[in-house]
Amino acid sequence: MKKNIFTFLLLLLAGSGLAQVSYGIKGGLNVSSMSVSDPAVSSKNGFHAGVYVKFSALLIAVQPEFLYSQKGYTTSAGSNDVDVRLNYLDIPVMLKVKLFPALSADIGPQYSLLLSQETKITDNNTGNTQKNTGLGGMNKGNLGAGVGMSLQIFKVGIGARYVFDFDDVDKSTKSKNRVFQLSGVLKF
Repeated sequence: MKKNIFTFLLLLLAGSGLAQVSYGIKGGLNVSSMSVSDPAVSSKNGFHAGVYVKFSALLIAVQPEFLYSQKGYTTSAGSNDVDVRLNYLDIPVMLKVKLFPALSADIGPQYSLLLSQETKITDNNTGNTQKNTGLGGMNKGNLGAGVGMSLQIFKVGIGARYVFDFDDVDKSTKSKNRVFQLSGVLKF
């Protein structure tokens, strides 16, 4: 059903004589964490950067994006500090509804493909650091959703979005990415 609605919206936009196509680049700050039962998990800063194409008609638009996105978290386990960095290719498809001429509400699904990860475990007693870069036990693809707002004035814009995964990052634990994004946008 969702696939049919999305296809209908794309056909509506593509078939409309009023449809406009624009594209651009975007990037900015990620503040990410995990939804886990351990309260000692702290957020980690990263960035996102990539490109988008926007298909607009009247008061709605569909905007697929391709973003390199850094996510992760920090925590403590006994005498160890754990720092996890997850690098993804995020592919959100946002439905944008204009609230005012320059302001829109954005909502849509997102697929995230895990490209790489690095876990650093530092023993606070000895100062030794161990690195793990393997993807064993990790879900390589996660489905999620994003919701936010964006402001576009001429060719420059800003946006804020909250992205949450439906799927667990690690197959052995209940851990889902949660990311707050602040973006700058340049339309061509």
